[in-house]
Amino acid sequence: MERSRLLSDSGPTNLDSPKDESHPAPCVTPTKSSILTPTKAALSRQCSVSETIADRNLVTHEDVILTLAELYSQCIQANLAPNLAVELHFTIQLLTIKGTGENGPPAKENLADPEDTNYLQSVHNCVLFATSVLEKQLRILSLLDKGTLRLLADNPRIGAFSPTLQQALVTANGTCPFRTKELRTASPISSVPFQSDTDNRHNFPSDHSFHTFKKTRDKFYELLREWEDEHLKPDWSMQLAMGERIRLLLYSTADFASLIHFARLFQSQLIRMCKGDSLQDQDVEEDIALLTELRKSNPEKLKRLQERFITPWRTGGPCPPPAFPGHQEFFKNFLQAAASHVFNQLIVDNFSAEIQELDTTQFGLPDNTADSVDQEQRDSYASCLLNLRILGKFLGFIVFLPYRSPQLLPESMMASALSVRNKVCQPINIMKHLQDSLRQGRTILTLPWVVEYLSMMDPMAPKLDSYKEILSILLHIHRSIHHSPASILSTSQLLVLLMLGWLFQVPAILTNMITLHPDADELVVPNFNRNNCISLDSIQVVDQQLLYTCCPYLGELRAVLMEYDSGISSKGGSFRKITPLSFNQEPKEVSKQQIQLQLEESFFHNQPPSLKRTVDFVVERVSSNCAKHVRAVVVQPLVQARRGELRTDIGDVVESEEKKLTKEERAREKTKSTKPIITAVVEEARHQADEAGKRFCETKVMEALNSLVAEEISPQVVKTAGGIAFRLAYDKVVRWTRDKVPALIQKEVEAEYDRLLKQASKQQTFLPRTSAEAEEKPELEPSAVLEKLKDLLGRVFCPGRSQNVSESDFVDVLTKTRDLLQSSQEIFTSSLKSLSRLSVEAAAGSIIFSQGNQQSQVFSLLLEIWACELPLPPPFQNLLAPKNVLLLQQRSPNMQASWTGMVQILHMIVEKRLVSVHSVDSWWTLLLQNQSLQGYRRHIAAAACDSMLGCLSIHKPNPAEEEEDGTFAELAELILENSGDDKAMVDKVQQCIDLLVGASDHS
Repeated sequence: MERSRLLSDSGPTNLDSPKDESHPAPCVTPTKSSILTPTKAALSRQCSVSETIADRNLVTHEDVILTLAELYSQCIQANLAPNLAVELHFTIQLLTIKGTGENGPPAKENLADPEDTNYLQSVHNCVLFATSVLEKQLRILSLLDKGTLRLLADNPRIGAFSPTLQQALVTANGTCPFRTKELRTASPISSVPFQSDTDNRHNFPSDHSFHTFKKTRDKFYELLREWEDEHLKPDWSMQLAMGERIRLLLYSTADFASLIHFARLFQSQLIRMCKGDSLQDQDVEEDIALLTELRKSNPEKLKRLQERFITPWRTGGPCPPPAFPGHQEFFKNFLQAAASHVFNQLIVDNFSAEIQELDTTQFGLPDNTADSVDQEQRDSYASCLLNLRILGKFLGFIVFLPYRSPQLLPESMMASALSVRNKVCQPINIMKHLQDSLRQGRTILTLPWVVEYLSMMDPMAPKLDSYKEILSILLHIHRSIHHSPASILSTSQLLVLLMLGWLFQVPAILTNMITLHPDADELVVPNFNRNNCISLDSIQVVDQQLLYTCCPYLGELRAVLMEYDSGISSKGGSFRKITPLSFNQEPKEVSKQQIQLQLEESFFHNQPPSLKRTVDFVVERVSSNCAKHVRAVVVQPLVQARRGELRTDIGDVVESEEKKLTKEERAREKTKSTKPIITAVVEEARHQADEAGKRFCETKVMEALNSLVAEEISPQVVKTAGGIAFRLAYDKVVRWTRDKVPALIQKEVEAEYDRLLKQASKQQTFLPRTSAEAEEKPELEPSAVLEKLKDLLGRVFCPGRSQNVSESDFVDVLTKTRDLLQSSQEIFTSSLKSLSRLSVEAAAGSIIFSQGNQQSQVFSLLLEIWACELPLPPPFQNLLAPKNVLLLQQRSPNMQASWTGMVQILHMIVEKRLVSVHSVDSWWTLLLQNQSLQGYRRHIAAAACDSMLGCLSIHKPNPAEEEEDGTFAELAELILENSGDDKAMVDKVQQCIDLLVGASDHS
């Protein structure tokens, strides 16, 4: 049996089996009705034949077949086969193969050489081989779409040959998500909006150039609309119908400035219209719903329909050649018809620059776990990836276009041509992008556009030294991704495997694969491990919808299964001609939300791009601040209100500690105590968070927009933009509340439980604060103290308001902070971190805007706060943050007193051993090296000198300790450089050196 014949046929292959008159051979008709996949198969026009029913008892050479299946599976798992999609397609073809003979035991073979034995001579052997292979590829199968999994699970042959595999497929189908479709429909605006920043008259050298571009733009859209109307007509050729006009259009745009603008327009229009083009039908799940119901209610009618209608087989197979579907065809033919070297060079320059910019896009990775990826991050990544793929494909098309020829060069010319091309620099450094992506964990962003670019290569390009090295790296990446049954395979890894496998099957590359020898010792392996540091490769940013968009040929697996399930290829007989009748179907009702989205897009289409960017910025900042606000004013108070219930449960747990509970029993007690509280708090928090978020967004959005938008924009436009920004910001807050708040509450409640349990275990008695005590000190609630600190700092650092702040205000707020930290009540870790950070900012504010009256009292309170038990050391380095030093120099009412206060507070924290002298030294060194503070270095050097002299007098470092090694050496040079020959400063530096030398001699 030839494998190439199996892969090339449009339907399942027929195999002959030995005949046995005692066994009838009825056509297999599936009895299950739960099908979620569309029928896209070709009806056979041959006479109907009987199908062989696969039977495990009729398998021959079982041991050999199982061994072959094991070897074949190992090759797939080690990625020794170049294309995973082809191997899966081949295996499923074997599973669904139809024999034309009758059932019965196979004839005995009398072959002298065992190597000549055809072990897959019968349907029974093929099905055993296929099910054995699929058992070992369950990790890959579980990532396929729900329709394919359902068809596999319902396949009667899998049920007969491997019930274990069938059960695993049923389980995978139950946990597989439905493939989501974008809510946003196709934009009703196909043209690129006018860019006032780049397309206005001021960006052209003359009026003639400006009007030339406008005419070129209009003619370009005329050509595009004509192509949309005509290209599906038979015998219509874009080259013949438009070629002369396209060349005339570019010839009339001879002005270089106009051509630059037209190249930008071409790029923007290409991305706008083509980034989502795919060979895959996106609505197949909906289309099959009617057929599924028909199968349940009237299977005979469905059968008759299958016999009457002919539906086309999916084009391309499991490894389709590179193509330009949809609107991509227009842009490809436009470039070919234009045949303009200048225009092509501008396109190459623009595409290369855009690719390099998009390839460095940051997506805001999660901090803690690789699973906490929200839909917004996935959408942002998908949009960037699709833009990169379309740009990479067309960049490759233009770069390799001059070298394309239907005929290969003779060997006598090949060597010289390769020598010339090896000396030509490529327009984009693909090798650097690949190496950077491997080091930074961004392979799934860079590799897809590199694959699209390389798929356009001409037959000679893979022989070039630079591309051979790139292909070797890609081959190394392909083989480094192992997917054994026990390993975890993510959709990101599957995307990489499928795209590389497709690339390796491109004819120009396939013929050169044998010459690739990657040096594994010198290459970096992509890191898809979620247990290591978080990167784009390690998070679950690739969803199933994006996987099938980038790899539409995965749908071929479902097509093969569906054809077998419907039995189309086994049908026969004559066909009646059916005259098609037009059906005026009512258009689908467009939802209100879709209309709203289209209206918003139309609104921004007619406004300057800066307004859209401003709205996006406001939405991002307001939603982020709103999330913090909800956490502070909703989540934390709700959790704190439930402390009494936790204390009651903890008292019972402490009393039972004498029974020596096991770890599992303690965990059950913890779950029993916290689960009801978590459930109640989550329900209440969602309602309150929605209300609080709505109020916050309504207030802050318009305030931010009015401050940021240009004054010449009309109030009506600002009001409309504010309404859109409010909706977007509030939607983000609602999603955050739904996705993050339950886990946040669970974490806070469990942390509170652990703290109370630890405290109760130490004291053995726990006296909850009475309601009277709570009423006496309402200001000691952590949320209230945090709000007071934030309000104080807002008044201190806000321009024009600092004069309204007195040192007594600092004393009042810091006293409350100290009392809170020294009280017996428990405080959330997040609140403690905020108090620690804000206390340092309060110290900086009191120093900068100090009048000198109560500074010693403020410092005393600060030291008491920092002496409390905090989860992390206070960030004392923020005292000397550049922004604080800049404020001190520019806005301090008494700059000399402020610098004295800064030096004094540093002496105090060194004396209390809160920081080391080495740390203070490093802070001053970084400050003097900061270029933005160059005009203030003399004042900084003087303060640094006084500070280090005092610190070294308080605490002489031990040179034997590694941390203190080199203290003051670099700083002394910086101080002397900025001293301006100040003798007093030079003397102080010498005193510091003497202190260090004395400490060294003493040690």
